[in-house]
Amino acid sequence: MEKKLLVFNPDHDLALAHGTNHYVSPTSALAFADDCSAVLTWLIPDAYVLVSDFPSPDFQNFCQKFPLNPHFVLKTDLSNTAIEKVVPWGWNHNLKSQLLKCGIPENRLPSDAALSEIHRLSHRRTSVRAMTFLREHSRFASEFPVPASELVDEAAVAEFLSHYDAAIFKMPWSGSGRGLRRVLGAPTTHQAGWIRQSIRKYGCIMAEPFYDVVQDFAMEFWCDEKVTFSGYSYFNTQNGVYQSNLLYSDAEIERMLSEWVSTMVLEECRTLLTRFLQEEIAPYYHGCIGVDMFIYQKDNQYFINPCVEINLRMTMGYLANVFVKKYLAEGAKGFLRLRYVKDEGGLQSLADTYKKSFPLVVSDGKLVSGFLPLTPITKKTHYTVSVEVEV
Repeated sequence: MEKKLLVFNPDHDLALAHGTNHYVSPTSALAFADDCSAVLTWLIPDAYVLVSDFPSPDFQNFCQKFPLNPHFVLKTDLSNTAIEKVVPWGWNHNLKSQLLKCGIPENRLPSDAALSEIHRLSHRRTSVRAMTFLREHSRFASEFPVPASELVDEAAVAEFLSHYDAAIFKMPWSGSGRGLRRVLGAPTTHQAGWIRQSIRKYGCIMAEPFYDVVQDFAMEFWCDEKVTFSGYSYFNTQNGVYQSNLLYSDAEIERMLSEWVSTMVLEECRTLLTRFLQEEIAPYYHGCIGVDMFIYQKDNQYFINPCVEINLRMTMGYLANVFVKKYLAEGAKGFLRLRYVKDEGGLQSLADTYKKSFPLVVSDGKLVSGFLPLTPITKKTHYTVSVEVEV
């Protein structure tokens, strides 16, 4: 079996926006990466997992209840570990630079040209091209919103705002709720400065009308020369920032979505997106692709935005989908949550309470019910990804 190294680098979107191999992550992103470094353990069994510190015995006991068999490794040990393939949260120039410094041979890493293609394709104009493709080829094109606009100066911004009461402005490289501003009417002084900064730095700002979002979701794909649909992600956000995923089967999620839009619309979006990704992405990128979408309400009717953004990286939705298929008992339902507790020891205290309230029940390597941290929790950790399943 190929020896794979799993690397959790949640600062990927920020590093892409920076665009070089000399990016320094903010303290919060580094803390998130350190605290949750073991989360990819749940994606691929019997793999090496790069961690900031060796996990606690409690966490290793959790791993033994499932067919995971992870091999935890520190950065200082990478040069002495026979790695054949690196599987990160997301590929960028900065991560490659870090891994080279840790002793990973360059022939185990993507070329600089390949990383430049990932950077190019991660620009939001790829989502615009995808939306244009969907509107050109779908029978339901009249129900889709217009693609986002790429604005290159303040005059174009003013012209765009003259057509809408409310708009969303987005930096061309951003994700996970960052790099977004909602503008009502005329932009405030702060918003106008932020828009100018994006245009000055990146050459443009992306803009789209503000929609009354009812539910966020995504379609997850896997690209390995051939693009295949992996499943659905049904997730919740707060002010655009990810909070949690429902742990439901793909069939159940599609049934829930069909209460707002026809399954024929969902099926055609899935088919056309597979075709677009195969033609436009597959020649340059291998790995997870998450296409964010949402259901929105307008004039007492419900519509779908089938391509809010395209993430050329893993997502929490992909992790949730894998967990359901590999580790969730049949008929069980729950949540995958990202939690942050500011006070030292606060997360550990909260986890202890949840363990007592929702005792873990595992049968034949499947979670039946209970509270399951997917990352180690200690007195010093502030972030965790966890699963909660009630009977």
